[in-house]
Amino acid sequence: MRITELIVVEGVHDVAALKQVVEADIVITQGLHQNEALVDLLREAVKTRGVIVFTDPDHPGETIRRRITEAVPGVKHAYLNAKSARSKRKVGIEHASPEVLLEALSHVVTVASTLSDLSRNDLYELHLSGHPNSHALRCRLAEALHLPDVNAKQILVQLRTRGLSRAQLEQLLTEKII
Repeated sequence: MRITELIVVEGVHDVAALKQVVEADIVITQGLHQNEALVDLLREAVKTRGVIVFTDPDHPGETIRRRITEAVPGVKHAYLNAKSARSKRKVGIEHASPEVLLEALSHVVTVASTLSDLSRNDLYELHLSGHPNSHALRCRLAEALHLPDVNAKQILVQLRTRGLSRAQLEQLLTEKII
């Protein structure tokens, strides 16, 4: 599979895992502190070919993802579920199977230009927070939308940045989740 966008990962082991399943140009962040040269490269690439941020499903990976998204508007995102990217002790891209990596890259998402007006109250009314089965329902929703494992506050951010309206969320819950 050939990917034209530039893929951003955290380390050399991530590159090795991806090179086994896709033909793509891949850059490494080298940790939490991205240098200005990397940011400049990504800003140029987002204009000419696109950028996919594909970081590990853990706190440092999400921190890197957030920082890149703030510094380089217009990047796309590929997500792994922590359960599918885990070895005995670690979690990350390098621990995911080739099939899981291809699945994640086939569901790349872009942050919407305008945020939706979903609220915490909407999540409560749709049983995505504050109810005994909320966690399980959020997990099924995250899986259906190819999102990372998220709590109620994080899923609200994920849904809003995708521009999903309450009506769209209700339809998705009815058709695919419940």
